[in-house]
Amino acid sequence: MHKKIKCPKCDNEDLSFVSGTKKGLNVFLLLIVAVLGVAVIITLFVSGYIWGAVIAIIIFSIILSILKVIQSKRKEEVHTKAICRDCGHKWFID
Repeated sequence: MHKKIKCPKCDNEDLSFVSGTKKGLNVFLLLIVAVLGVAVIITLFVSGYIWGAVIAIIIFSIILSILKVIQSKRKEEVHTKAICRDCGHKWFID
């Protein structure tokens, strides 16, 4: 026997369902690391620390490569959200 899903707030059975995916590592995090890395490299280069800028480029490239590998290996998570059509209450059902 299959149990019907009801709204936890109003016990209504008239629901709509929305599913979406969530990637493990946020692209925003990669963007922040990239901007900070470029800022450090430019600062070192302008200050005259050429070898410091070269080392910063190498470290920056390694960090970005590691983050990209982590991002590609993370699984996509699929979540389903139920929305009550009567009271508008939203909750995850998984």
